[in-house]
Amino acid sequence: MDRNQIYDSRLDLVNAVNARAKGLITAVLDGGSFCELDTFMYGDTLYGGAVGEGVVSGFGRVNDRKVYIYSQNIEVHKGGVSAAHATKIIKCMNTASRENAPLISIIDTMGARLEDGLEMLDKYSELLSTAATLDVPHICVIKSAGYGMISAFTELADFVIMHENAVTASTSPMIIDQSSNPAGVGGAVTHSTVTGLCDLVYKTDAELAKYISQIVNILYADGSVDSDPNTVAAVLNGKPDAKQILDKVFDSGALVLREKFEPSVITALAAIADVSCGVIITDSKISDTLSGKALRKISEFIVKCDFLDLPAVIFLDSKGLKSSLIEEHGGIVKEYAALLRRLNNAETKIVTVITGAAVGAAYAALASNKNGISDILAWVTAQVSALPSAAAANILYAEEISKAADKDAAVKQLASQYENESADVYYAAKHGYIDNIIEPALTRQYLYLLLREE
Repeated sequence: MDRNQIYDSRLDLVNAVNARAKGLITAVLDGGSFCELDTFMYGDTLYGGAVGEGVVSGFGRVNDRKVYIYSQNIEVHKGGVSAAHATKIIKCMNTASRENAPLISIIDTMGARLEDGLEMLDKYSELLSTAATLDVPHICVIKSAGYGMISAFTELADFVIMHENAVTASTSPMIIDQSSNPAGVGGAVTHSTVTGLCDLVYKTDAELAKYISQIVNILYADGSVDSDPNTVAAVLNGKPDAKQILDKVFDSGALVLREKFEPSVITALAAIADVSCGVIITDSKISDTLSGKALRKISEFIVKCDFLDLPAVIFLDSKGLKSSLIEEHGGIVKEYAALLRRLNNAETKIVTVITGAAVGAAYAALASNKNGISDILAWVTAQVSALPSAAAANILYAEEISKAADKDAAVKQLASQYENESADVYYAAKHGYIDNIIEPALTRQYLYLLLREE
């Protein structure tokens, strides 16, 4: 057998073993763009050679943007991470960093190959370190399983997309929960609603490809987007909900992340013409105060925008922090302090639009240039105050209310008086606490001008 025949024979073997893993790679990349690297790299195991080392890696293109990608192959030793397996992934990561190209990780493993012992553990440590210090956008896909230390990728990556039936956990769910319910321990629903580790859930390869395409499109807006930044959205002059704000201020194709984790706050990637940004909207129709989970969701998204060099836009309508024993014991003070720290340390531009209330702690953190906010706009309907109007009336006019024949009517009247005198948006503008009052319909134009770098 000559060398060409040997090559063809070995290539056929690798392709046969990695067919399913490679199939998902080609499904998410532009057609015909995948170029495999390290095809014949593998290590020896107690059970013989692991063809392809259980990893397919290489580069390709998404919307004609170069990306690096690898996929674990659960059909080779259950996708077990060995020293050679980790080395192959590390090489792909380092190449992505060197080429300044996004990285797509497709995780599909039942854990480590324990027979490799300390050699595996040391290389696994290097793999985690490389992921933790990666300096390019990292999209992590959990295909079916992500057990063991590699589950940390759900926090280390910038975007986490899980198949609806996938499970990821730090150890075997059978060890954690004797009820034999892996999905309840670390399934897509759990990580979407409870832990907040999952940004998006997909059902089909085509849906996954769409999500990845949207992320890459928004991260690398190149000025070719054909949309008018001067569109007037008259519907915003009414009483728009959070979804209408997202739909009318930004181009179609905005991508909502962590939608089911604390839904009182919307976080999304969006664009206005050729300007990309992160978007945070507090939805007062779900909750008019901020819980500890809401604060965490906001602060973690600010960190994401800062790393990705995306400006962030906050649409604020909140009467402050949620007050309850559960919130206090749950660490709301810690989450609020973490938000303040992240806002003040962020280097990216942050713009706040006050759409309704900006009261107390919500104003201090999210609508004050003392805490990292670059520009502060307010709709004509906005209210800025130290306390909610009813609470302020009860404190400031306690004696007058106590003497009133109809105390409820007195509170209502005095609260309205407080709003007009001290919570009025023009009072805030007069004293320079906000940068401008704008007509809601013109929000898109104002933001485009503020966010443009040129």
